[in-house]
Amino acid sequence: MNAMISVTILFEYCKRSFNRSDNPEMHFYVIPELCDMDNEIIKANAVHLIDENLVRGGVDDDGTKTFPWIRRITPTGMQLIQRLADESKSNIPELHDKLKNKEDSMGKTLEFMAYCLGSDEFPAKVLDIAKNIVLKRLI
Repeated sequence: MNAMISVTILFEYCKRSFNRSDNPEMHFYVIPELCDMDNEIIKANAVHLIDENLVRGGVDDDGTKTFPWIRRITPTGMQLIQRLADESKSNIPELHDKLKNKEDSMGKTLEFMAYCLGSDEFPAKVLDIAKNIVLKRLI
C-alpha cells in the first residue's frame, strides 16, 4: 500500500461526498494528483481501500484483467480522514493554526485536505501519521 495514493483517493471521495470535488465524474485513475503514478500501484491501493471497507466499490474481472471501481467513501473511510486531520492538527503546528477556527467537521476536513494537496509534495508528516493510523487498525 502506498499511503499517499490511498489518502489521495480517500480525499477525492471525501470531497465528492461534500459536493466539493472539481472532478466529480472522473475515474480515480485520472485524479490530477495521481497523474504521474503507475496504474498498477493505483489499482492495488484502490483494491486495498475496498477490502478495508474505506470506500464502497468492487472489482470486475473480465478473465484476463481486473478493474476496480469506487462509488463513494464509507463512514469508516470518513472517520479515518477525520482522525488523520485531528492527529495531524495535534502534531503539525502550522496545520493547528489553520484548523483552530474550524468548528464544523466538514470545514475542518476540507481545510485539512486543502493543506495536504496545496503544495507540490504531499506533507511527509501527514503520510507518517496516516501510516501509523493504518498500522493501529491492523493490530
